[in-house]
Formats: sequence, C-alpha cells, structure tokens
Amino acid sequence: MAAFFQALLSRAAGPALRALLSARTAILMFHGLTDREHTGCENGQHKHLHVDKFEEFLKFLTRHYRIVALEEVVGCLQRGQTPPRRGVVLTFDDGFLSNHQLAFPLLKRHGAPAMVFLATEYVDERRLIWTDRVDQFCHAAGKSVAELRAIKFRLKKLPQEEIEAAVSALESGSGTLPSRSDDPRVAPIHRSLGWEEVREMQASGLVTFGAHTHTHKILGRCRQETIKSELSRSKSLIEHETGRLCEHFCYPNGGVGDFTEESEQLCKEAGFASTLTTIPGWVREGMAPYLLPRFGVSNDLDVERLSLILTGVQSMVEKARGGWRRSA
Repeated sequence: MAAFFQALLSRAAGPALRALLSARTAILMFHGLTDREHTGCENGQHKHLHVDKFEEFLKFLTRHYRIVALEEVVGCLQRGQTPPRRGVVLTFDDGFLSNHQLAFPLLKRHGAPAMVFLATEYVDERRLIWTDRVDQFCHAAGKSVAELRAIKFRLKKLPQEEIEAAVSALESGSGTLPSRSDDPRVAPIHRSLGWEEVREMQASGLVTFGAHTHTHKILGRCRQETIKSELSRSKSLIEHETGRLCEHFCYPNGGVGDFTEESEQLCKEAGFASTLTTIPGWVREGMAPYLLPRFGVSNDLDVERLSLILTGVQSMVEKARGGWRRSA
C-alpha cells in the first residue's frame, strides 16, 4: 500500500504540483564519493555516493533547479529577502579527499558551487574521525551494519570528552588499526583532504569552506570549554590556511539534542553567520540563518526519490505510513 501511494503521489506531483513544491529552497548534505562497490561495514551507512550517481544527481539538479552558494541563501535571510526560488545548496561534511578527487571535477564540469565543512583535526593532522574509526573497526571485525549502528548510537550518547578513550578501548582487542587517514592501509573513502587540495578548490571560486568542529564532537553533549575550543580551533585553522574568513558552521550529527541554546550562542559569539543541522526541511523566508535544515543524500537514493524529497512528496508518504501503522 505504501509503495502504491508513493507511486501515485509521484505521478500526481507533476508537472503543476511539482513546479509549485519545487519552488522552495533546499540545502543538501553529502559526505564523500566513491568509485567502487563496497562490502560489509566499509560504506555500510551509504554516506559515500558512487561518483556516477553523484553526476546523475547533478544533471537532474542543474536541469530542474538552480544550484546556488550557501552564502547567497544566508545573505537573503540576513536581509529579510526571499531565498532563491528553486534554489538548491550543495554541502559536504567532514573533508574527505574524494571531495577533491571525485566531486570537484564534476562541480567544475557543471558549474555547481558547493560548501565543504571541515573537521579540521582530520585535515590538519590526518587523524581519522572517530566515526570512521568505528566503521573501520566494525568492517575489520566482520560485524553487521546493525551492530555498527548500535555501537555508534551508544558512543554518541556518551559525554563527548570520553569519546576518544571509548573508541580506543573498542579498537584495543582488534590488533593494530590505522589511526591516520594517510596510512596506506586505510580505505580510500576514509582519506582526508589536505590544505593544498583545500586551497586549490577554493581558488576555483566554486568551493568555499566552513567549520565542522575540530575533532567531530557532538557539541550538545560537551562542556562549555570544549565547545569554545572546538569552534575556535576549527575556525582559526581554516582562516589561517585559506586566508579567508570562515563564516559558516554545521553541527556534527546535527539532530535534535546535538546542539543547545548555549552552543548556538557560542557559535554567534565566535563569529559564525550561519549554523546548519541535519534536521530535514526547507529554507523559508523569515528564517534566521541559524539552525538551518538540510536533507541528507545517501548512496541508497536514486533520482526519483531525490525528486520526491525535494518536492515534499516523500514526507507526505512517510506521514501517511505513520497513519497506516497507527490505524492497523
């Protein structure tokens, strides 16, 4: 029944309804790209898109929407203006090397601007982000994706100052696993950008860089001094290495409970003009440029489902499913 309703709404949502719904402004969240197929937990949560699928998405977006820079959208909100009609913003979290090797050539080919949010320890020191260390551990240990999700869920609930020790304890019984992204044993999807790639991408005029904390801590679970350190270190490193102001920030994890009024105030005091979450939704006129919503894009999507998400049909289907479950 749900599949039938989704197909019905998909057909009903075009062209007139789709045109109306598509007029809204959306921010999309990507992570990395890949040019191979993966098994086990290596890309178990599908956050690294196959490069061919990413290009398919770009072709669809450039044909039906207008890909705009985050700065343009934030500027509209700051001035009280309507965000770009049919505007879509591309953002990438963490700072994966594939943003340069695989995504950047396609962004240039299609003239598509993008914002990359850097977890600066990952880029500056080539230390693997703790979530990728968990992926690596689970893949090496032959664990299931369900086990991977359960481990991450448990770790994310910890006070974030305890994360490093908890991940190290997890790894301790599994032999020597690489902790640096430039270790040749690390899967290509886990390798990080370096500052040379960052500067090259920035020089193109298409790609700009924002902060994603220094060590990828979930700020809603951190003490005030940790939040201040994570914000200032990431912002100052990006500004030092690029020679440009770093004015935009996105929260690791980014869901409800992953940020607080305190973390928002500290972001503003640090000089950030916007903050982004992972809570789905559209950018609307009258919003402040803080706690902006984003739609996540993963490798298990196709163009049709991306279209349903951007028009809101997917949300309608999910609400209908919830109603069916309650009435069953």
